[in-house]
Amino acid sequence: MKSINTSVALISAVFSCAALASPVKYNDNFYEFVEVTEPYLGNNNTWQTAEQEANQRVLKGVNGRLAIVDSQAENDFLYSLVTGKYTGFKGAWLGGYSPEGWLTGGTSPLPFNYLGFGGSEPNNSGYVYMNIGQSSWGIAGGQWADDSGVQGVPVDNVDPVIGYFVEYEGEFLPTPTVRAGLVSYVYQLDTLPTEFDFSIAESNECGSSIYRVKSSDVNITNRKFAIVMQAFEHGDILEFTDTDECDHNRAIVSNVKVVKFTAQ
Repeated sequence: MKSINTSVALISAVFSCAALASPVKYNDNFYEFVEVTEPYLGNNNTWQTAEQEANQRVLKGVNGRLAIVDSQAENDFLYSLVTGKYTGFKGAWLGGYSPEGWLTGGTSPLPFNYLGFGGSEPNNSGYVYMNIGQSSWGIAGGQWADDSGVQGVPVDNVDPVIGYFVEYEGEFLPTPTVRAGLVSYVYQLDTLPTEFDFSIAESNECGSSIYRVKSSDVNITNRKFAIVMQAFEHGDILEFTDTDECDHNRAIVSNVKVVKFTAQ
C-alpha cells in the first residue's frame, strides 16, 4: 500500500475476535473469515498475532493456518465469504509475504503459484492481505496488497486490515450432528435401490441442503425410504443423524425417524 514513515509501538492488549460465520467447505478444505475487535490497537491484529490465532483455531481435529490461495477460483471463494459486508477499503490477512511467497504452508516459504495483486501492488515487500471492501487505489474487492510502514501492523486509512482468513487442511474427524426439519422432496433412482436423497431447509457442511441415505441392504433402504416418505406426505418433522460424510454435495444420513409435527 501507500508508503508511510509512521512508527507504531506494539503494546500488549487483549485479543478479541469473532468468526463472521461457521467455516465453509471448498474442495477438500474449510475456510472462514475472522474479524478482530479493535484491529489497530496494539498487537490485536498484527500479521504475527493473526498467524498465531489461526494456528490455534481447531476444526474437526485440524488446526488452522492463515489462508494460502492457489487459484482464481479459490480466491473468488474466499472473497465470497465477505462480499458486500464492508464499505470502504478493508483488508484481511493472507498467509503470504511478498516476494518470498506463502509463509504458512510449511517450514520454508512456498512460491506464489497464483498472484491476485491489484493496482500497483506489490510495492513494499510486505505481508499480503486481501481487499474485502470497496475498490480503492486501483485495488478491487478480492484483490491483494502488500502492507507498508511497520510491516505486519495494520494502520487505519493506510493498510486497514480488520481480520484474517483461516484455512483448515488435513484429515478431518467426523462430527455427527442430529438434524430435524420438514422434508421438501424425496428422490430415488430406479437404478439405485440401495440409496435415495431427501432435502430439508437446513444446510450441511457438504455445501447443500440435500441428504443421502445409503445401505448395502435393499430392505433397510426401503424401510428408511418409507419413514422419510411418511414425514414428507404428512408434513411431519423428520429427525436424523448427519454423519458428516459427503457423497459429492450430499451429506450421508443415518438413524431417520419421524417426529410428529404439531401445528401452533
